[in-house]
Amino acid sequence: MKKAFIFGLIAAALGFTACSSEDDLMVNNQNNNKGMVLRATVEQTVGTRATFTDNEGTWQFSFTTNDNVFVRNGEMSQDKHWMFTKGTGDFTCISAIETKSPVTWYAYFPQVIMYFNQQSGKKEDVANFYALSGTTTKTTTGKDGLSITMEPQVAILVIDNQIGSIDINVKTGQNSWVSSLKAKTGEKGFELVTYEGKVSLLTTNTPGTYYIAVPAGVQLAVKNGDKVIKSTGTSGLTAGKYYNLTVAPTTGTAKRRGDIDVKWIQLWAGGPKWAEYNVEAKSNIPEDYGGYYKWGGKSSLKDLPDAPTPQYYDDTATILWGSNWRMPTKEEFDALMNNQNCTCTWTNQDGVNGLLCTGKGVYSTNSIFLPAAGLCDKGDVTVSDKMGFYWSSTPYQDDGAYCLGFDSNNTILDEPVKRDGGCSVRAVLVEE
Repeated sequence: MKKAFIFGLIAAALGFTACSSEDDLMVNNQNNNKGMVLRATVEQTVGTRATFTDNEGTWQFSFTTNDNVFVRNGEMSQDKHWMFTKGTGDFTCISAIETKSPVTWYAYFPQVIMYFNQQSGKKEDVANFYALSGTTTKTTTGKDGLSITMEPQVAILVIDNQIGSIDINVKTGQNSWVSSLKAKTGEKGFELVTYEGKVSLLTTNTPGTYYIAVPAGVQLAVKNGDKVIKSTGTSGLTAGKYYNLTVAPTTGTAKRRGDIDVKWIQLWAGGPKWAEYNVEAKSNIPEDYGGYYKWGGKSSLKDLPDAPTPQYYDDTATILWGSNWRMPTKEEFDALMNNQNCTCTWTNQDGVNGLLCTGKGVYSTNSIFLPAAGLCDKGDVTVSDKMGFYWSSTPYQDDGAYCLGFDSNNTILDEPVKRDGGCSVRAVLVEE
């Protein structure tokens, strides 16, 4: 019902007449009653409409009864077309007639499609916003019917809404809002129609998973409100594929021992949520060095120089801050130093030297500061303000563990060190 209503509005707005023709292009009128059959197939045809196949990463589509495909040939004027309707088998149009000589034929599903109507965001409704286009592989009069393979013109966004209130809109590389697609005249494909004012494709206040279609093959910035959640290169998204997007908070707070709220910061999609400051930082500020611990230790060597080296692994962050927190793994530190995720540079923050790591894209406003706290040995701190050393939770052989080290030359050290060295600890949030 909903799709029929949409297509009805389109036909009325554009003044199209289903199954219209131009007499000067056609054979004698005795053929008018014969009609024409269209065998339209789709690149990713499956038995069920709006099917997702995770192993292939491709959103699958197939026609269903009463779908309408709009057909014109290369000699018809711009305001003429035929509307072929799918029955139990092929598409048919009783008024369509063959041409006098072979021509190229073009098919579109639909003629025009509006993207701001996708407010349900349901999987079963996203098929109403699919767009397809195709052409005959060679010229034909249509005497034996038409066979056209139709190719997707859109990609599907699968949006995992974890924050509740979202407003999804899409801008082009020309910084205008995506509004609709319109079938091209005399060639395969669709033209992108944009609008200078904001066009919302999906607005909801309810967490959940939502499905929306967006034009493929053009540069896009998918936004939640004013915040970009995905941007593409000039080639745009791949037609017929679906893309998983998560709209989730990138900062927040979590409790540590003493019922204290600790701010956490996420720097890349799927990355750990880093505590804002070091374990045992005074006044809970990022610039304070915090404690110095043997690997898995629970006492700072600055306060207890002869603290025993643990005989087995205990997570310092968990011991001191509670079950909400843990030490990062070596892999998480490696990802932090990966320039594809973050930009990490030596800097001075409020009079303290250290490493500032800043996210990219949607995370570009998020950063953490790792002060260059140095090392502590038997109560004595060395190379502070010049180097930083942070324990990972990843062991090395029987007496070592991996540590993130850095210095004022932006040299990153990723080497195992002895477990009795006194290093800093920056916790990450434990997530279920």
